[in-house]
Amino acid sequence: MGITRWFPEQAHEVHEGWTKLRCAHLIGGTPQDEAGAFGVAVIRDASTQGIGFEFDVIHAVDRLAWVAAGELAARAPGSVLLASLTAAQEESESGNGFGRQGGAHGWICDHPWVAESIAGAWPT
Repeated sequence: MGITRWFPEQAHEVHEGWTKLRCAHLIGGTPQDEAGAFGVAVIRDASTQGIGFEFDVIHAVDRLAWVAAGELAARAPGSVLLASLTAAQEESESGNGFGRQGGAHGWICDHPWVAESIAGAWPT
């Protein structure tokens, strides 16, 4: 299952073997505001639509999904939390607070220096 942002006139999509669930939320404002609103929407929809919190792997594909992924992982003990980060995202935003606050177990990076930057930010 994939959980993604909702935009007007876009419905859930059923694909072979998986479903893309769209969560209505407040779009816009600062990136932090939108990420927070999406996090609330994901938890709300998981609760009200019967999805539940039985996840083995949670993958936040972009920064705006990190809050939602962290919230899902907090409700799914034993799940593995992955996060993607591109070189463009690392250049355009300072820090990688998700790693320190959200406890990602692993990162998917598009460039070696991004991985080195993330690894250097974690205490040893």
